[in-house]
Amino acid sequence: LREDKAVTLDAALGKTKTESETVLVRGGTYYVEVRHKGIGGFSDLEYTLTMQAEMLTYTKGDANADGSIDSTDVFEMMYSCAKKAVGRTDDLLEGANFLAADIDENDTLDSTDIFYEMLYIASKGAGVPVDWDSIVK
Repeated sequence: LREDKAVTLDAALGKTKTESETVLVRGGTYYVEVRHKGIGGFSDLEYTLTMQAEMLTYTKGDANADGSIDSTDVFEMMYSCAKKAVGRTDDLLEGANFLAADIDENDTLDSTDIFYEMLYIASKGAGVPVDWDSIVK
């Protein structure tokens, strides 16, 4: 998931096969736009788009995928945010772990997600009936 919602792929004309990067997106409807950057268009060209999708399973809030939602998940989220803030790219939450940590599902991991996670854990610990919909408003 990226803050830029568009994935751009440049491909040469003719009988070529170009593979794009792998992208992580939430389920939904997506549209493909084919355009030519040069003068005029190529409306008579044929395009074939093939996509391979893999469904990731995760439990919201379980950032470290250990089967529970607790302080270790908060640590993983804070650790990933801190590393990203200083420009490091190693050991950042990604894939299903990122989706689990993105509590408000805005495609970014930040202090708001950490707040929601901590509120959820505290509410559960205090015996307050809680679900993610009541946390994320």
